Amino acid sequence: MKILVIDDHALRRDALQGVMKKLKRGAVVLEASDSRQAMEILASETDLSLVLLDLNLPDRDGFLVLADIREHYPGIAVVVLSALQDRAKVMQTLDLEAAGYIPKSVRREVMISALQLVFSGGIYIPPEVLMREEAVNALPVAPRHDRPIVSPAEIGLSHRQLEVLALLMQGKSNKVICRTLQLAEPTVKNHVTAILKALKVTNRTEAVIAVNGLFHRDGARNRRGGYPWERVSVPWAFIASGASNMVESTPIDTPLVEFFQFIPNERPPRRADRAVGGLIPARALRYCEALTTASAFGWYVFLPLSFKIVWDGHDMLWTYDGIDEWLQLSRDGVQYPGSDERFDRAAPAEVRGYLPPFLTPSLQAGGLQVWTGSIAKTAPGWSLLVRGVANLSHSPSYQMFEGIIETDHWFGPLFDNIRVLKTDVPIEFRSDVPFLQVQPVRKDVYSDKHLRNFVLRDLSQLSAENWEAYRRTVVLPSTAPERKRGQYAVAVRKQAAHTSAFAAATE
Repeated sequence: MKILVIDDHALRRDALQGVMKKLKRGAVVLEASDSRQAMEILASETDLSLVLLDLNLPDRDGFLVLADIREHYPGIAVVVLSALQDRAKVMQTLDLEAAGYIPKSVRREVMISALQLVFSGGIYIPPEVLMREEAVNALPVAPRHDRPIVSPAEIGLSHRQLEVLALLMQGKSNKVICRTLQLAEPTVKNHVTAILKALKVTNRTEAVIAVNGLFHRDGARNRRGGYPWERVSVPWAFIASGASNMVESTPIDTPLVEFFQFIPNERPPRRADRAVGGLIPARALRYCEALTTASAFGWYVFLPLSFKIVWDGHDMLWTYDGIDEWLQLSRDGVQYPGSDERFDRAAPAEVRGYLPPFLTPSLQAGGLQVWTGSIAKTAPGWSLLVRGVANLSHSPSYQMFEGIIETDHWFGPLFDNIRVLKTDVPIEFRSDVPFLQVQPVRKDVYSDKHLRNFVLRDLSQLSAENWEAYRRTVVLPSTAPERKRGQYAVAVRKQAAHTSAFAAATE
């Protein structure tokens, strides 16, 4: 994760370096002492995730710098740091869609908690703003003094309005909300108006304050002398109660997937690659986000050794590096060379002799099962889609099948089936090229109840909202006088910048 600190005081920059390193191990923190240096770094570093901005800069007004960053780099979150705690400046900061306003006078642990709130998709507001009587009076009265409002039904918001509010709480503009929820801009404006009315506020900034206020009604100090706001709990419980699909699912407290290498391999499973090891053309890597996202989804699994097979239409032979002859593939299969002895030395007595075979011809003519030498285990409720490597050209001599294995309870070999298409032609399988790409899939996603939940519509059934979405997606880019390449890729990367990067920062 890359973070830019813009502050003219070197000591404060050093202090912020320590704070960010505590929050995210391995974070790369860049520094700028004025707006000129900051803009140069922003232009050259395309993968920045967060900017910490001091409003009091020597060469330019901090609010103008904030406005420039939000206009030209909307995918980068900005948190303002200021020595002032003036309500008007806080409101102006939030109106410019900053992700938070942190007074420099707060304690280190409060600053860490505030940044954690930003990382989780919220907006930090100083407690002094929430304490203002006018903000509290704007809030609906809770049914009980000791219980905050947590149900959207209590203030009359619909499911769709809660989705809009969730994005509004992240500082998203109406245009971004339109793209995210595939809604027409007038529809979003109507939802925002309804939200403001339900919260009894007049603008988006006051709405953010109001929702935060619903979770911080008690102004009394806690036992340690701190204000409740300094614990900085995220107000997503309020939003999740009616817009659960906008909130990340329950965190997994175990690894999503564990790989167990039964056969030694110089190339262990690794994260899949957007460029497929450099094979994706540079133009596609830059502009085709759909292709590169699919390529990077999952993990690569390699074979422990290179080998060749040949099929004559009836019998199948194989050979591998280090021998000068072709060996018969029997119906019982063959083992990796020397692997059965190694397995039996490590295994308990009751499982010795049961190492999975490396290559096993199937009953179907030309069929072959190939084991990678690994076993995979996923977290409860997750399975693995096993397939060939996405967007990698394969030999025309064979076809790879795909399958979903419920690896949360099936602790067996990670293999794939292939079908040989050509006879009397040696087919090579290399250990330095990924053989499989395995991708995590939640079981409920492919359950029957979800897969039955679809409808088919024709042109006459497209709504005005559908047509507006089509116009934005297809017509406007095609008719723009200066059409920029890769607009979809840019939009996807900007949208992911405030969610994926920040979610990773809190792990």
